Amino acid sequence: FSVESIKDAAPLPLTSLKMDSTLKTALPKINILGPDDAGYDEERMRCWNKDVIHRPAAIVQPTTTEEVSQAVKVASSKKLDLVIACGRHGHDCMKEGAMVLDLGKMTEVTVDKKSMTVTVGGGARLGDMDKVCQQHGVACVTGTNPDTGVVGLSTHGGAGYLSRQYGLAADNFVAAEVVTASGAIVHATPANEHKDLLWAVAGGGSNFGVITALTMKAHPMDHVYGGLVINVAPTVAMATRVVRTWRDWMPTQPRTVSVMCVLPCGAPVVPMAVVESDQALVPQAAGAKASLSCSPALQQAFGSGCGAFGACVSVKMLGRKQYHTELQPQLEAMQAEGHHYMSSVNVPHLTDTMVDALVAAARIDHPGGGEIILFSLTGAVADAKVRALPPPRHARCRAVRVAV
Repeated sequence: FSVESIKDAAPLPLTSLKMDSTLKTALPKINILGPDDAGYDEERMRCWNKDVIHRPAAIVQPTTTEEVSQAVKVASSKKLDLVIACGRHGHDCMKEGAMVLDLGKMTEVTVDKKSMTVTVGGGARLGDMDKVCQQHGVACVTGTNPDTGVVGLSTHGGAGYLSRQYGLAADNFVAAEVVTASGAIVHATPANEHKDLLWAVAGGGSNFGVITALTMKAHPMDHVYGGLVINVAPTVAMATRVVRTWRDWMPTQPRTVSVMCVLPCGAPVVPMAVVESDQALVPQAAGAKASLSCSPALQQAFGSGCGAFGACVSVKMLGRKQYHTELQPQLEAMQAEGHHYMSSVNVPHLTDTMVDALVAAARIDHPGGGEIILFSLTGAVADAKVRALPPPRHARCRAVRVAV
C-alpha cells in the first residue's frame, strides 16, 4: 500500500477559479453547493462547533463510494485543498476556500448478528448507530455525544463508556472501505493485502484516505446501571481529594465499570458520569427494577455515607437505563453545539502534582467557564490481547481533555 499525496503542490485558491462551477461540470451527478447557491450558507453553518465555520469554495455531497472516488480523482488531478466533513466536530470540516467532501448523506448502519459486527457509512453519527444497534441488542465502542461522527471519532482512537471493557473504538476495527488519494477504492481487512492500511486508519484519522464504510466489532448490550453523580466539593482541598481518590479507585475495578470525572471551571462540584455495563449483573428483563446493589463496585463507591470519594455530599442520579436511548444521550444537553475549543493529552500516570495543577486550573486560574474531563484509560484499553490490529500502540494511561 502506498499513499499518493494530493498535496504535492500548494493548493490552488478555489474561490479564484470559481471552483463550484468547475466541480459541477466535472461531477454532474453529485450535489454540489457553491457560495452563490441556495442552501450553501445553511449547510456550512450546520456544525456542532461554531468556531470551525468558514466559507469553503464548494461543498460536495456524494451518496456512494463510487461518487466519493470520482470527487477525490477530480481533487487529486487539480491538486485541490480537500477536507472531509462527517459529524462536523472537526477543526477543518468547513475550511476557508477548500473543497469540502461532505459525507453527511452516507449514514447507513447495518448489523450482522451472526458475525457480531456493525458497519456504518462514512457520514453516520453515534446517534444513527445507537438507534439501529438497539434493535439488535448490541453496541460498539463509541463516544458520549450522539451528534459525533462515528468514523472521525473512531479513527482518532475513540473512547467511551465501554472502553474499559472492550478497548478503544480503534481496537475494534474489522474492515474499512477506503478511497485513497488517487481515487482507488480499497477494502482493507486484517487478513488481506491492505492490512497495513487498516492498521494505519485505526488511529491515523483521515490521513490515509476517505473512509466510506467502517466495520467494527459489536458487543451484547441492552440495559445498564448508571447515570450522573454530582459530588459537592466546595474547597480546592476537597476537590483534590475527590480526584485523587477516584484516580486510585478506578484501575482496581471490574472492566465493566466506568466512571468519568469532570472539573467544571469555577463550580464547587466534581461531577461524574457512572456506568456498570455487566449484562449479567444488571437485570435485563422488561420492566425489571435495579438498585445500586446490583453493582458491588458502584455500591462500594457510592453506597456508603453522604459523600463519595471524600466529597461532603454526593447527589446521585443513578438507575437502570437503556444503554442506547438513556445512557448514551445523557450528556447531550451539556455538550450542546456552540463555540468550543478543545485539547487533550494522554498521560501514563495522573500524579498528585498533575491533579493539583488541574484542580487549580479549574478552580483558581480559569473560573469563568469550560471544563476538564478525566478518563481512566485502564482495563481493556491497555490490554494487548484485545488488539485487533498489531502492534499494540498504547499502554495504561489517563486521558485529560480540556474544553472551553
